[in-house]
Amino acid sequence: MRFKLFIQTVKTLRPLGPGCVSEIPPADKSSTKPYLNFTMYTLCLTVFALLSSLTLSAYARSIDTPTVEHCYFYTGANTTSATCSGKSEFKCSGGCHAGFVQAEGCQPNVSNGPDSPQPTTQICDVEFSLVTPSVTSCVTSDGGRFSCGGATSGFTTCYDCLKPLNAYRPGARLSMKAMRPHSW
Repeated sequence: MRFKLFIQTVKTLRPLGPGCVSEIPPADKSSTKPYLNFTMYTLCLTVFALLSSLTLSAYARSIDTPTVEHCYFYTGANTTSATCSGKSEFKCSGGCHAGFVQAEGCQPNVSNGPDSPQPTTQICDVEFSLVTPSVTSCVTSDGGRFSCGGATSGFTTCYDCLKPLNAYRPGARLSMKAMRPHSW
């Protein structure tokens, strides 16, 4: 008897979009007992669980899996403790290699007063960071430290990069590291 009632219940339901099932009124209007198509309900729950699982696993992978990043601002480029700022802040244990930022209008940080040399163009192969929107800091592998005010171009590629778990700290000072200079 219960099996026949179940079959009758299944026949009275029709699939819908987001709600998954909709009741078709029974032939005899005296019955007001709500009907539920367990097959469709189970299918909807399974699809929802699968999509939720895929979304969460993709989110976890983006946090835990080392990535290769193109970095416009970086420190410690040729070390295992390199940092990279682009769209986000990263710590890159594989270091940064292959091309670096080229900065124009660079003056040594040690000033000789009126005898300062002419501005030069530098390849920033150790560090490149933003000091103000119009001034950048450049460190080269031969120990040179420069303040640059001219055009910049290029980026470096950093390897084995991970976002630090404490990337956002409430009350922390805002950083301009992730901004690109206006000349790009």
